[in-house]
Amino acid sequence: MPTAVEAETFESRELFSRADIQIKRGRFREASAILTQALKMAPDNPIYVSHLGYCVGMLGNVSDGERMCRRAMKMAPTVPIILVNLGRMLVGKGLRQEARILFAQAYQIDNTSSPAALELSRLGVRKPPILPFLGRDNRLNKYLGILRFRLGKLLSSKNKEL
Repeated sequence: MPTAVEAETFESRELFSRADIQIKRGRFREASAILTQALKMAPDNPIYVSHLGYCVGMLGNVSDGERMCRRAMKMAPTVPIILVNLGRMLVGKGLRQEARILFAQAYQIDNTSSPAALELSRLGVRKPPILPFLGRDNRLNKYLGILRFRLGKLLSSKNKEL
């Protein structure tokens, strides 16, 4: 199987650059159209497939976006942006823990990967549930966790005043 670089042409690279600009501007419909053109020229490029999946997901079809991102990951499992795009789809489906693993893998592959670092910071760090014998989704754990958070904020603001 050709690598991402081998599976592209000058024209498809140019189209991808244009699509990337549209993605950064939040214009996912326009980016999807451009990426579809790029994929006609370079159908085996996993980065193009991944970005198109991300756009499809951002346009509301998270399941199809996830499927495309998973296909891209099978083609190139060590490309950080492909892992990040799949993780973004999983966050969209509420699978935050699985997404966190993918973001961490992407960051481990390339610790200069700002998209992976950004997504990890967006997810934040979760503390363990207050009552570990109950699930994280248990109402009692949720309310006690909210209380712990608010008390922590209150105490930290009081310490700053002193």
